[in-house]
Amino acid sequence: MSTPLHTIFSWFETGDFPTEAQFKETFSSFFHKDYPIPMESIEGFGELFQLFASAEDLKAFSRSKGTFGVSGFT
Repeated sequence: MSTPLHTIFSWFETGDFPTEAQFKETFSSFFHKDYPIPMESIEGFGELFQLFASAEDLKAFSRSKGTFGVSGFT
């Protein structure tokens, strides 16, 4: 559920009395800091994530080039 900000702002203008439903919709339109943000809700995350090497790629690189003093990849 996402309500545009201009709509939310219109519910809370001077003299207005937002309904219970509008109040709930306001808070349902944002992520609460106590809950994780779903990865699919982060714009561009999937494309950015594809740019990173996989664990298998890192292990293969480590075996072929040496670990350069870093443990945990062999």
